[in-house]
Amino acid sequence: MKPYVEETGTEPAPDRRNIVTSFPLDDLLTSERIRIIVDEMLAGKSKHAIVLEYSQKWNTQPRTVKNIMNEAVVYLHQIHTGNSVEEMRSEQVAKLEELYSTATTGEKLKIIDLVSETLGLYDQKMTVKTEDTIKIDLGV
Repeated sequence: MKPYVEETGTEPAPDRRNIVTSFPLDDLLTSERIRIIVDEMLAGKSKHAIVLEYSQKWNTQPRTVKNIMNEAVVYLHQIHTGNSVEEMRSEQVAKLEELYSTATTGEKLKIIDLVSETLGLYDQKMTVKTEDTIKIDLGV
């Protein structure tokens, strides 16, 4: 993110409250304001100082700057937290599916088991206790 540099002209900015703009322009303006607030927060400026300064600079209510600051915090959180659990799970399943195509029969069985475990099909573990002797006949 490039740092914000305020550019001041010799003429005052026109009153834009009565001008209707398209949605993408509004979105760009909001994202630029979020970027500016993020830069200020990362520089260590207090929230109160940011609200005071930018409510005056942008000729808006402090509540609006606080809302933009909340969006900036959400943006920073999304950047630094990485993928969600569901996204990571789907990436792992995709990798296992790639391996499946070139695997041997024994490896394919292991991959099926790993995919099932990754997708949460084995979420219940059961313990069976019995006093009787268990006899298993394998037919050998």
